[in-house]
Amino acid sequence: WGAQFEQVTYQTLPSTYVQTVASAYYGPRFDYNPTTLAANGLLIEEQRVNLVFPANATTGWAASPGGSVTATANSTSSPDGTSNATKIATGDTLNNGHIWYTTFSGAVNTVYTGSAYLKAGEYTRAQVSFANSGFASTTRGALFDLSNGTIVATAASTTATITNAGNGWYRCTVTTTSDADGGAYVFDTSPKPASVTTIGALYTPASVGLGVFLYGAQVEAGAFATSVIPTVASTVTRTVDIASMTGTNFSSWYNQSEG
Repeated sequence: WGAQFEQVTYQTLPSTYVQTVASAYYGPRFDYNPTTLAANGLLIEEQRVNLVFPANATTGWAASPGGSVTATANSTSSPDGTSNATKIATGDTLNNGHIWYTTFSGAVNTVYTGSAYLKAGEYTRAQVSFANSGFASTTRGALFDLSNGTIVATAASTTATITNAGNGWYRCTVTTTSDADGGAYVFDTSPKPASVTTIGALYTPASVGLGVFLYGAQVEAGAFATSVIPTVASTVTRTVDIASMTGTNFSSWYNQSEG
C-alpha cells in the first residue's frame, strides 16, 4: 500500500540539508546534519517573504560606484549542487567600496535579516549590509572571512552569523532594525581582499575580476534567516509549514495512558 517514487533535489540550510521535492509535489521537508547526513527531523517553518530579487543577484542589482563591480551568473556550483552561483567581482581598479546592491520595499521600525551564501574566490572576505536612509543613513552589516568561517567586524546595531554549508560555502546573515522615519531600503554585498578589516572600508584592487561567489541572496522581515526562498522577477512568499498526524496514522503507535 502507498508505494511512491519521487524525484527530489537537495538544498542547503544553515548547518543542515533540507529535502525539497519537485515543484509538482508539495510534501514534507527534512533537516539533515551536513556532516553525518543523519536526519534531524521534520522541517517546519513560519511564513516568510524574500523581499529581494533576483536571488542570484544579477539583473536588477547595481554597482556603487557605477562600474566598480560586475556580476557573472552561473559561474560555479552552488550549495544546491547545480552551476547557478554568481561571481561578484571588481569592475575597476579605483579606490572605492566596490558595493553590489539592490533595493527592496521596506517598512519603518521593522527587524530585517539579510543573508547570502558566499564562497571565497580570488578574495577571501565579503561584506553583507543594509544601508541608506531606511537605516539611519549608516551601514548596518558585517564583514566575513570566507577562508576560515569567522566574522571579522560587525557594525553598530547589527547582529551577524556565519554558518558552514560545506564545500567552501558559508551562509552569512546580518540582522538590524529599520528607522522610524522611513527612507530608501538597500541590501548589498561586497567582495573584499584579506587586507580589509573594517565595515565600509575602501580599497584599490590589483586588477578587475577579483571576487567571491554568491548564492541565495535573501531579505526577510524577522530576527533570523529561514531556508532559501528563490526569487527571479518578484518577491516570493513561502507559506507556513503545517504538520499533522491524525487517525490511525497516530493512534496506531501512540498510547495515551503511557504518554
